[in-house]
Amino acid sequence: MINIKDLRIGNWISRKDRDFRQVTLDMLVAMESGAETYSPIHLTSEIVTDCGFTFSGEDAKYKYSRHFKTNLEIVYGNGHYQFHYCDKLGGIILKDRTSTPICYVHQLQNIYYCLTGDELNLRFP
Repeated sequence: MINIKDLRIGNWISRKDRDFRQVTLDMLVAMESGAETYSPIHLTSEIVTDCGFTFSGEDAKYKYSRHFKTNLEIVYGNGHYQFHYCDKLGGIILKDRTSTPICYVHQLQNIYYCLTGDELNLRFP
């Protein structure tokens, strides 16, 4: 079960196993009234790479990098994903991690949008 407050229109969620759907306003209304229930989609390495992140192994962890205005990395370790946000200032690389693990596709979509202002291109069959 997903908390409706964690969703935005366009997020990907699941109605049944492998029945992936993008959130619409009608779906949010149905969820709020209790008429429909949906589940989050677990984040996998295949989904991360399908989103355009490039795999590279470093520091005994799995690391995926994607460049936009600055450098954004997703690191997998201890059973979950976390964002690392890197920016070069005068040759110094600053790193900071989100404290909350990213477990689901809608969380990845939301934090990516918050950090970049762009939607994450992701398509499910």
